[in-house]
Order: sequence, then C-alpha cells, then structure tokens
Amino acid sequence: MPIITLFTVLILVLLIPELNPHHLLPQLERGARPVLQGSLVVDGWFSQLLLAVYVLPLVFLFPMLLCALAYIRIWFKGLGTSAK
Repeated sequence: MPIITLFTVLILVLLIPELNPHHLLPQLERGARPVLQGSLVVDGWFSQLLLAVYVLPLVFLFPMLLCALAYIRIWFKGLGTSAK
C-alpha cells in the first residue's frame, strides 16, 4: 500500500508544471442546465436500481407473509372460540 501512495504522489508532483488553472474556468459557463440534462440518464438508472433493491425482497417474502398472517388469524380465532 505505501508503494502505491508513493507512486501517486510522485506522479502528482511531476504533473505540477503541466497544470493550467485557466482550463478549469469558467465553471458552468452555460448554466446548470447542461449538467442536469447529462445527469438525467444516470438518475433514471439509479432510481430503477433502488426500486428493485427495495421491492424484490418483498416480492419473494410475500407468500411467507401471507402464510404467517393466516396462522396469526387462525390463532386469534382459536383463542376467541376456546374462551367461551
């Protein structure tokens, strides 16, 4: 690990003479609209991924949940009839 850090720092130090801060400016020259338009595709993919991550486990657990609810209902009905 230290050797990777050493090489990274060495490369960054050697690149200092090549850096030109004028290439970084102006930021958002045409406003934020192009940035937001470029991020729409990524946002759509990410939202679909989150939806799948949250919903799919419930789809696979749904039959087990129905079975558990049926047992709970039978248990409570059994309590109600046995108390008479």
